[in-house]
Amino acid sequence: MAQGEFEHELEKCASVVESMLQEHAYKTYLTMAYLVYPDRLDLKGLVSETGEAYSFEAIYEFGKALAAHGTEVPPFLFVAAEAETGEGDPCVFVSGATPDGRRNSMHIVLQRSRWRRILRPTGMVWHDEAPELTSAGELMRGLLTGT
Repeated sequence: MAQGEFEHELEKCASVVESMLQEHAYKTYLTMAYLVYPDRLDLKGLVSETGEAYSFEAIYEFGKALAAHGTEVPPFLFVAAEAETGEGDPCVFVSGATPDGRRNSMHIVLQRSRWRRILRPTGMVWHDEAPELTSAGELMRGLLTGT
């Protein structure tokens, strides 16, 4: 798979998340994993019973559990999770990973409405370089370890 295709898929994933945020009223965004196969897209939601954000370790363990239940390693996957920018503003951070170790990421800038605290997207920001540790990278590592 070419790097351009990987970048294109990240943009498509982020666009889907952005569209959902524009069309529906959300006060929070659940962590979602998008496993992209040549013939399909599998969505996996990570729901926290406490409402807390998932740690990288928990996402890694989730990947191992998926592998133990027979989930095949996809050519690439993405994880979208509510986060904060370096300035403390709300965002949805979308990270991608491939089995050969490539990573990419971007975030969707959010604004909370004044009265109902609804998340509304206001733009997307590409990252020149994905952080070393990302949710997608940990999910992929778990899938690879668990197989």
